[in-house]
Amino acid sequence: DVSTIADALALLPPSGGKICLLRGTFTETVKITHGQNIIIEGCGKLTRLSGAAGNTHPVIGLKDCENILVRGFAIDAPDRIAIAIDDSGTGDFGETTRAIRLDNLAVASRDAPAGRTQPPPPRPEAPSR
Repeated sequence: DVSTIADALALLPPSGGKICLLRGTFTETVKITHGQNIIIEGCGKLTRLSGAAGNTHPVIGLKDCENILVRGFAIDAPDRIAIAIDDSGTGDFGETTRAIRLDNLAVASRDAPAGRTQPPPPRPEAPSR
C-alpha cells in the first residue's frame, strides 16, 4: 500500500501492471513516460484526482506510452489540461504513443481544454466531390 499514484507507478515492473485507486481525493500530477501495459482504475465518482498546487501541468500526462487504460474516476482540472497525450516520435503521431484508452471518466475543466494530443493527430481528408 502506498499513498500516492507516483509511488504506485514506481513499484510497477517494466512489463506494466494495475493500480487501483481507492476512494478519496488524490492531489497530484501524474506523469507517465515510456509506460506500457498500465491500468489506472478508480472507484467511480468516489475517487477524485486533481492536479498538484503550484504548477499548471496536466493532471495526467502520458508521453511515449503504449497500451495504457485510465478508467473509473473523476478528474478535477479547473485551471489546467486534464489529460495530455504526447508523442515524441519524428513520424506520424502514434509512432511512440499508441493504444491509449480513457473510459468512464468524469472530467471537470474550466480554463483549459479537457484533453490535448501533441502534436495533434492528422485530420481525415474531406471526401472529394
